[in-house]
Amino acid sequence: MNTINNVWVIDDNSVSNLICKALIKKEKFAENVSFETSAERAIDDLVQLARERPEALPEVIFLDLNLPLMNGWEFMREFLQLPQDIQQKVKVYILSSSLSSSDREKAEENEALSGFYTKPLSSHILQEISFAS
Repeated sequence: MNTINNVWVIDDNSVSNLICKALIKKEKFAENVSFETSAERAIDDLVQLARERPEALPEVIFLDLNLPLMNGWEFMREFLQLPQDIQQKVKVYILSSSLSSSDREKAEENEALSGFYTKPLSSHILQEISFAS
């Protein structure tokens, strides 16, 4: 499995975040795992990192759809407004409890998304992403 430097998990569910952290570390998927409970703050952090420390940008973001204030789809709209170099470096994967077929269809139509997975995160998901990188 290729090890990734930086992974972000954008999710307000602390249990889901603990599962993600444990599995990402166990599978040695990434050197660094960061968590953000606010999609809005995550967009701000991406912009700031791109300006100040572009090497610290995440290669992978796991994004929940059901977030307070700014949901996952709103995050993606904002993400598409970011400079191209950020969009090209960062691969965004939906990781959601949503079983909605409309969410899956919306994800397939969104060229900026690299994939759609249903919670919980699993070794299989990490392997799939690692081999696709």
